[in-house]
Amino acid sequence: MQNLDITIHKRPFVLLSILLVTGVLISFFYGEISRFLVISVLISSFILLISINSFRTPILGFVFISICCICLGIVLTSNRLNRESIKFFDDKYSEDAILGITLTEVQPSQKKWIKALGEIRFIHIGKSDQKVSVPLVLFIEKSKYIPNQGDKLLISTAITAIKNKNNPGEFDGESYWKRKGYHKIAFVKSHEVKLLEKGESTWISELPLVLRNYFASILSSYLTGDELAVAQALILGDKGLISQEVTMQFTNTGAMHVLAVSGLHIGIIMQILMKFLEFFSRYISKRNALIAVIIIMWVYALITGLSPSVLRAVFMFTVLAVSQLSGFNYDPYNSLFFTAFVIVVIDPLTIFDIGFQLSFLAMLGIFLYYSIIRSGIYFKNKLFHLAWEGSAIGFAAQIMTTPLSLYYFHQFPNYFILSNLGLMATSGAVLGLGLALFAFSWIPWINLFISFLLFLSLFLSLKFLGWVAGLPSAVAYGFNLPFWIVIGLFVLAILYAFFRENRFWSLSLWLFFLMFFGHIVVNRNLALNKNEICIYNNTSPIVTAKIGQNIFCFYSDEETALDKVSMLVSAYQKCNPGAIHFYPIKKKNYHIDIEKHKISTKMKQKEISFNIDQYSIDIKLKRGKWIDSIFISNSKKKDANRKFNIKDGAITIPID
Repeated sequence: MQNLDITIHKRPFVLLSILLVTGVLISFFYGEISRFLVISVLISSFILLISINSFRTPILGFVFISICCICLGIVLTSNRLNRESIKFFDDKYSEDAILGITLTEVQPSQKKWIKALGEIRFIHIGKSDQKVSVPLVLFIEKSKYIPNQGDKLLISTAITAIKNKNNPGEFDGESYWKRKGYHKIAFVKSHEVKLLEKGESTWISELPLVLRNYFASILSSYLTGDELAVAQALILGDKGLISQEVTMQFTNTGAMHVLAVSGLHIGIIMQILMKFLEFFSRYISKRNALIAVIIIMWVYALITGLSPSVLRAVFMFTVLAVSQLSGFNYDPYNSLFFTAFVIVVIDPLTIFDIGFQLSFLAMLGIFLYYSIIRSGIYFKNKLFHLAWEGSAIGFAAQIMTTPLSLYYFHQFPNYFILSNLGLMATSGAVLGLGLALFAFSWIPWINLFISFLLFLSLFLSLKFLGWVAGLPSAVAYGFNLPFWIVIGLFVLAILYAFFRENRFWSLSLWLFFLMFFGHIVVNRNLALNKNEICIYNNTSPIVTAKIGQNIFCFYSDEETALDKVSMLVSAYQKCNPGAIHFYPIKKKNYHIDIEKHKISTKMKQKEISFNIDQYSIDIKLKRGKWIDSIFISNSKKKDANRKFNIKDGAITIPID
């Protein structure tokens, strides 16, 4: 108990953060019992408080603080989700109701529909308005009215629950929005919306956007194309110009973190600013320089949109700086968890943000493993040693982020070491040159020289990434990790960092790791060699037959664009790897023989028939275009013949 007491006093926020998150999870997943649980726990805490004052027992103090943190997480999450208001809205809402909406966020777009986030403030029933507070995702048809943040609207349209199509590997939009507190969605046509009041913006709210637009205009004056898109993403945190091709290059090479402004970028920028201010050490003390850098970094965080990763990084570096200024002992683990504690208190649903999770785990991995990995190899050459130190940071971060990346994205970039080595220098150069361009954009010739170096750094980065992405087997697909494996790998990584020098613990942890690794390899091989039919949840027919490591995709070429088909099947491919072959159904009938399996298709006016081994699939069409009904029969199992509906999700059928 004494060792535990020392650890708690040295790193209290490690425990407090875990307990707070526990309360958040209890409230989020078991909301129905939250109120009862909080009341019970608070009563127990009060009794314990009396006991602590009476007997001054340390263990009771520890239990009391733990209970308070869990209760705090429950209360904050309950208030954030506001389930009572949503339930009231569901009871009162009808499709002809008039709703009062306040827009909280608007994403500028050149497309027909503008995406926005808002809150339903009241529902008009009869002659009265009933106040509610229901978060809402909106897609507003572009017209003369252009939505802006803060606008108050009246809308009369269908409000529906956010639902997935449940196609294999497809983005889980339902969980994504649920974990941000949104359950409802609306598509608002131009005649269904009326502006009540324009949103009033203050200079404080406008300043970040004005500054971001100003700096973006400087970049666009000297850069174009993909170089401009990457510069805006890396320097300003604006990924709006990034093309799908460039995104895939960064994803497939394991360099996507470079595009997201995070702790690495904040650290580089702070180092650049501190080095720059050293030239003026005669005029500004180190203390004042540090304060100036903190202020600049918070302004930078505002410009980049205060994303969770930026907020965490700037806040943590602020804690570090304040510790140095005040003379307190700095513990990296305590500071990291203190940062997480504050961010979760501000918005408890942040714990579900993938960017926050990966950013937090990357920093934890660096604290746990950087010094271990760095000391493993030493280069006498300073340049090689610097390159190795940079690589060690990447390795350390990857140890903690890989399990979660495999869980979410089902893929692993095989050459991430190579891509991180190549981008280590160029990303720092891009950030430094970008800041220099902002500072000297008004000076002729100097701005041209800096912009040329910036363009060259971006150009070389993109060429290098394109080369890495084009290497054989650049990406391994088919990783379908159960969540218990992810948690198990995290626990192993943390325990190994602390007990690696103990032979018994080290061997035991390696044994568990090999068991987990074996499970992952076996599951991936099963996915690689899987044989199955998939009928997608789509208005027009899309059917794939996976035979070994080949995916045969049949689609209605007139009604479904190939890029949409490719996106759906590529998502499937990440979970079930294979080479994709596309076949437009209306072009002709097909007969394919592969690995003792037979596939044939036949197109009729109001029906499409597939024969895949023992299965016969008949898809009835409405107006010769859209799926009406699906009938599947099995020649080997007469009692297995039945009619299917795809509205609830894709239909998958294993092939013997």
